[in-house]
Amino acid sequence: YIGMEKCASFCHNNEEMGFQFNIVKNSPHANAFKILVSEKAVRYARKANVKENPGESPACLKCHITGAGLDSTFFASTYRKEDGVTCEACHKGAFITKTFIPTEEDCLKCHNDSVHKMVRFNFKENCIKIAHRRPVSKLKET
Repeated sequence: YIGMEKCASFCHNNEEMGFQFNIVKNSPHANAFKILVSEKAVRYARKANVKENPGESPACLKCHITGAGLDSTFFASTYRKEDGVTCEACHKGAFITKTFIPTEEDCLKCHNDSVHKMVRFNFKENCIKIAHRRPVSKLKET
């Protein structure tokens, strides 16, 4: 995993790509790790019988950061867990080299009630909320 800043510096923070990085860095996914240092996270952890600090708990990190549980060989020096759920969490898996569009099944790995109660996940509605599509290329006049 290379991290969000690297994705932005390669391609995803320019007009041609619709400034996708700027959209994503202000999303709930990008703030997923930050929420783990809040009092709210401590309350959620307590209710879920998580004994560790939420910011260090494997039960919490598995959905609040990209690549949780993997050893350091999976991460480039540009990766930062503080970036939360990054581009690669949704668009690449640990052993997948080609970028893909996530399915509902991919999202439900985290958007479920396994650790704490969540609002019912509606794939179609939530995709609209986090959309960061590439703009349609304009045809050049000849």
